[in-house]
Amino acid sequence: MKDKILIWMGKDLTYYGIAHFLNQQHDCELFSIIESNPKPRKFFEKQKLVPFKKIWFFSDYVQIKNKKPDMKYLSSIEKKYGINIWLMSYSERFFDERSRFHKFTKNEILNLIEQECRFYEQVLDEVEPDFLIIRDVDMHHVNLFHEICRARGITILSLYPLRMKTKWIISDTDKLHYNQNKIKLEPENQKSFDELRNYLERYNQGSWARKWVTSSKINLTNKKTLYSIFNELFLTGKSDREDFMKIGRTRRKIITTNLSMMLKGRYRELFLENNCKKEIKNEKFVYFPLHVSPERYIDISAPFFSNQLEVITNIAKALPTEYKLYVKEHFAMKPLHWRKTSFYKQILALPNVEFIHPSVSPDEILKKSSLVIAITGTSALQAAFFEKPSIVLAHNIYTEFLSSIIRIRSYEELSNGIRTALKTKVNLAELNRFVEIVEKESFDYNTHVFNNEYNPISKTLFSDVEVSESQAKSFLDHHQEVFEILASEYLKKIKSGGYNLTT
Repeated sequence: MKDKILIWMGKDLTYYGIAHFLNQQHDCELFSIIESNPKPRKFFEKQKLVPFKKIWFFSDYVQIKNKKPDMKYLSSIEKKYGINIWLMSYSERFFDERSRFHKFTKNEILNLIEQECRFYEQVLDEVEPDFLIIRDVDMHHVNLFHEICRARGITILSLYPLRMKTKWIISDTDKLHYNQNKIKLEPENQKSFDELRNYLERYNQGSWARKWVTSSKINLTNKKTLYSIFNELFLTGKSDREDFMKIGRTRRKIITTNLSMMLKGRYRELFLENNCKKEIKNEKFVYFPLHVSPERYIDISAPFFSNQLEVITNIAKALPTEYKLYVKEHFAMKPLHWRKTSFYKQILALPNVEFIHPSVSPDEILKKSSLVIAITGTSALQAAFFEKPSIVLAHNIYTEFLSSIIRIRSYEELSNGIRTALKTKVNLAELNRFVEIVEKESFDYNTHVFNNEYNPISKTLFSDVEVSESQAKSFLDHHQEVFEILASEYLKKIKSGGYNLTT
């Protein structure tokens, strides 16, 4: 019997390419849920390059309605799948105070989720897929589908970053599955800490991310930017703004809101310049790097710790008297116009906290720190390479491999957890084993490889352009090598049954 594979496709062509080459490598039945802007939708409706047995467009089944939801049905969904609907909704950036264009009501939120659940159950009952290939679980509607599929016992296959530059795996969200038979590290092959730091430098996530932030800076003289602005203001119709991510985006609001954010961003940057420390002293301190916000790694992976000001305050309360807390702003907040100055002022008001400028090298801070505390993210892993223990507040893909990374599940555990962690040493053998597993199980993949002239979707910043079959074929042909690698990695997991390996 052929494998039934359901593919969730986002608004770019990445998963379309994976589907195309997976179909060439594997005799299977393909189905797809497609998130698409109106213009490229016409291509997906008519395309013949991928033989999907059936497709569904997400926007056809989910619209914003300010009417009373069916609470009995929603309650049954929570019990049936073991999920918390309000927890998911509070993790959605478009539903909270960060939404600049529309204030969602309780009924709008719950009715939207009700429609999503009914749609998902309809699709899953019809297809009964063996595997789900899904994009990054970064928003509530994708997370909801992910959790329903997991509860139904469907094997979930996601492209997942190891937070080490271009190293990726195929996994279910945040688990590093590996074959123990491959990992036979001999003592003479172990690297020293110096050698491991050189390895880390080659795969430095920070330097890679900085290049992305620099390249993503909006240039108002750039042809792509100008076309995108024109498209958003004058070519996007009213009906195109009706999904929950675009609701309320009138021309006036788009112009006034973005001008306001640009001005606020400049003011906030000046505030950081005048109030942040740029030198790291030789003193005892614990390091807490601020996470980008909004971001799925805290909003979805650590929803009870997503209030970072609250996290910082509780860490400051729990510190031993002789230690300070160093808090550093994330450089990737610049394209998001930084955070409110009121947020920064509350950090500066804490008596045992130093606020560090985003330009300061994380390596310099790690070298002089005694302990790193992170919600999720890369810093706790990097700390191990610098022989420093760390604390995390949520599960991370590397947590189970390194005993020097301690997970704290509540603020009440912080004080004892910090004192325990400060006495903890990094185990060199464990770190070597983790690196060996990463080398054996990961593959190189640059997520920005598709952002070129061959990708018709990348013509604008908003991915709403007409796509022809010839353009799609040219895109697939140009990136054939990359897509074949991705498809083969998925196929490895499919043939192994997903996770029939030791964890």
